[in-house]
Amino acid sequence: MTDPSTPATPATPTVTPSASAATSAPPAVTAPGTALDIAHMLHSNTINAEQAGRLSKAGNVSNLDVARALHTLHQIGDAQPDTRTAEAKQFDAAYPVAKESEFNPVQYYPPGQAPAVLPQEVQIFDANRRAWMGPEGAGLSVEAGNAIESTMSRVLQETKGMNDDQLEGYRQSQLQLLQQAHGDELQARLKLADDMIEELELRRPGLFALLETKGIGKSALVWNLLLSHAPIYHARKGW
Repeated sequence: MTDPSTPATPATPTVTPSASAATSAPPAVTAPGTALDIAHMLHSNTINAEQAGRLSKAGNVSNLDVARALHTLHQIGDAQPDTRTAEAKQFDAAYPVAKESEFNPVQYYPPGQAPAVLPQEVQIFDANRRAWMGPEGAGLSVEAGNAIESTMSRVLQETKGMNDDQLEGYRQSQLQLLQQAHGDELQARLKLADDMIEELELRRPGLFALLETKGIGKSALVWNLLLSHAPIYHARKGW
C-alpha cells in the first residue's frame, strides 16, 4: 500500500452497479472458499441463510459442512472464557470494537433500484468491508467505521469524474493538507497506518484495490481517519 506521498500508477477503477453507490467495489474480490469462511460470515450476521446457500453452491461447498462449522463457532463463542487482563479490559472499554453487523449498511443502488437478490460479487465485497472494519480486522468502533465509510463515499463522488492529471493534482493538494496537520510526525504516522493496512490486506485481500479506487487513497480526510486509528490498532495487538 502506498501512502499519499507516493504517486500511484493510475488504474482503471471498478465501478459498483450504480454511479451513486456509497462505496466502489474493488476488483478481483475472492469468494469464500471453505465452509469455515461461510460459517464465519453467518456467525457475524454478515449474510443470511439464503445467501450462505448461494455462496456454498457457487463454491461447491457442502451445506452440511457449513452447518457443522457454524455449530463449532457457536460452541467456541459460548465456552470462551474472558482471559483479558484488567488493563486490556480498560483499553477495550475506552476503544470499543463493533461487531461486523453493527456498521451502517451501504446502499449499492439508488433508492428503489436494488435487485431482490444482490449479485454475488456485491455480497462478497460487503462481507469483506465489514470484516476489514470488525473484530477480526481493524477493530473499529461503530462511529469510526461509519465515519470512514461515509468519508470514502464523499471522496468517491468528488473524484469519480477526474482524469489522471486531475487525480495527481488532487493527491498533491491533499498531501499538503496532511503535512500541515501532522508536520514532522507525518511519515511515522503514515508508517503505522500502512502497516495496519498491509496486515488487513494479507488477511483478506481487496483493501489495497479499494484504496486505489479514484481518490479514496489520496484523500487527506480518509488518511486522517486511518492515522487516528492506527495507534489504537497496534496498541490492541500488544494486549
